[in-house]
Amino acid sequence: MEIKIYCLYDPISCKIRYIGRTSKKVLEHRLIEHISKAKYFERYYPGKRLPHRVNWIKSLLNQGYEPKIKLLKIIDGWQESHNEERRLINKYKDKLNLVNLEDRGEGGINKIVTQEQKERISETLKQYYIQGGQKQNCTKTYVYDIEGNFINEFDTRTKAAEFAGTDKKQLSKCFRTDKWKRKQINGFRFSNEKFNRLPPL
Repeated sequence: MEIKIYCLYDPISCKIRYIGRTSKKVLEHRLIEHISKAKYFERYYPGKRLPHRVNWIKSLLNQGYEPKIKLLKIIDGWQESHNEERRLINKYKDKLNLVNLEDRGEGGINKIVTQEQKERISETLKQYYIQGGQKQNCTKTYVYDIEGNFINEFDTRTKAAEFAGTDKKQLSKCFRTDKWKRKQINGFRFSNEKFNRLPPL
């Protein structure tokens, strides 16, 4: 499994501020998730302390800028990518004033589940099914941000639910009648058909 090690950097100073990893085929989709989470963090995590990464991205957005994303390297294997991500964060966290919460590249203040952790859970479940676990419900599901911009697609609602930090039962409620047009969960919206953009809520 190919994992991308990437960085987010300041568009003004061009300094690297965050190092992460993702299994997404399109790296820009990971950037969209970072921006969307920063925009709507307080709405969906009321009372939670803002992570350093979110504070940094919000400060850029308030100035009319967005962080830039750049591929650093591709690593074969999840554990190998985890080790390399940790090594890079340890090496540069002080020199570059990184906004990563921990040198491990996972977890952080208030134990907010990161996208990397969600992807790791998804991969673990995938291997379980490959090795003979129970059959998944294969319903193509498309995920969008709160504004209706397309982010990602999944072969099953289970995977889409994991991505959004919810469960399949709650996600399935979005598809009753036409509720999907106005339903959101944790700042994400969904559809069974692919659209470039969903209508406004």
